[in-house]
Amino acid sequence: MNKQADAGSFDPANAEVARCPGRSFQDILAADSGSQPEILKEQSFVHQGDEPLSTDRYLSQEFHDLEKERLWPRVWQMVCREEHIPEVGDHILYEINDDSFIIIRTAPDEIKAYYNVCLHRGTQLRSCAGNVKQLRCPFHGFAWNLDGTLKDIPCRWDFGQVEDKEMNLDEAHVDTWAGFVFINQSEDPQPLAEYMHPAGEHFENWPMHDRHISAHVGKVMNCNWKMAQEAFMEVYHVVSSHPQVLPYVGDCNSQYDIWPDAPHVSRMLTAQMTPSPHLGDTVSDQEMLDAMQADMDLPGFEPITSVPEGVSGRQHFADKLREYFTKVTQADCSHLSNAELLDAIEYFIFPNFHPWGGVTLPMVYRFRPWNNDPGKCLMEVILLRPNPVGEPAPPPAKMRMLSEDEDWGCASELGWLGLVFDQDVVNVARMQEGLKTTRRKGVVMSVYQESRIRHMHNTLSTYLERP
Repeated sequence: MNKQADAGSFDPANAEVARCPGRSFQDILAADSGSQPEILKEQSFVHQGDEPLSTDRYLSQEFHDLEKERLWPRVWQMVCREEHIPEVGDHILYEINDDSFIIIRTAPDEIKAYYNVCLHRGTQLRSCAGNVKQLRCPFHGFAWNLDGTLKDIPCRWDFGQVEDKEMNLDEAHVDTWAGFVFINQSEDPQPLAEYMHPAGEHFENWPMHDRHISAHVGKVMNCNWKMAQEAFMEVYHVVSSHPQVLPYVGDCNSQYDIWPDAPHVSRMLTAQMTPSPHLGDTVSDQEMLDAMQADMDLPGFEPITSVPEGVSGRQHFADKLREYFTKVTQADCSHLSNAELLDAIEYFIFPNFHPWGGVTLPMVYRFRPWNNDPGKCLMEVILLRPNPVGEPAPPPAKMRMLSEDEDWGCASELGWLGLVFDQDVVNVARMQEGLKTTRRKGVVMSVYQESRIRHMHNTLSTYLERP
């Protein structure tokens, strides 16, 4: 099952290895000068089936409620960055379906996740982020220490039946990775490092703990949370939805990785500074360079006006980016491969976390259900930039919540990405509406290019089938 097509092959009869004819991502990688990271030379594809996926997964309230019961309480969820709560007493609120959590730093080296509820009569303890020395109920004044132990009950004499030790705040499990904070509501969850294998090991090549949030934008989307994130799990849609990037994005050259021992992780590798196979041989290196530079947003990057003789546009652009990041980070970037500087390296951590690898696009997506409505979700985009050398890291950018009338393009902090997101948003909203009127009971998906989506649904099914 763990197979990959030979370069340029396409065998529709062999569903396990079907992929686009022509150059593969590995062919492009092999043509680059210098050594390449072993993790990018790795290939793994496990056939995920080809049956239609039920439309109930996107439309049904019953299916949404089953996810609420059997999925979300059992998985690791990214709730914030450590930089959001740097000082003892700092906290943020994280909400998923009916649950609200207080994510709080209780000691310099300890973070806890408390259910946001007073154990007296159920009032929410906190309504916003901030810094506190204790957690006190605003209704009757019950109070807890930061470590979750009971501190005070007003008129304690009237609660003789209550044992202090039984009044500790209920907690979810907490773990951290690469500066991100995760929670899991299970009694005995799988360790986070095992859960996200092999992504954790892969990201040792691209440290994210020494970055800060330079932009954080959210918007309520008119579609199911799975449908929204599925738009970012394949590049099959690029030729129709994002034609402006075709001169420099090898869309159908992309590699989709699914590992046989990793139900929670998949990966997509898309080469850039290589034209889409849909355009054939009609794009020059200079045209590729001009198109990609028009879309890039790197402060202080000096535009490249020409490609030297004897050097490919991909190599020349990578060399300039290597110089740029050496200057910006004041670190030796000579070891970085062209792919790490140029290409889209996107990972998926089940059920809703999408961290990007490499250097140029240190980006994260997160998707959550919204207001118990299977037809709405919250999409968030987080941009991470390197911390300044020899200076304190800037505070994380506050989340900007776009209104219903605001497009992603209104978020100037996202640069050119806002346009791309708007092109996707239009499509997923139309998909949600279209599924309401289809006479078919399922949606059809490609075998290879949309395999990560099916892999996600297969993993989802394993959770929902457990009592």
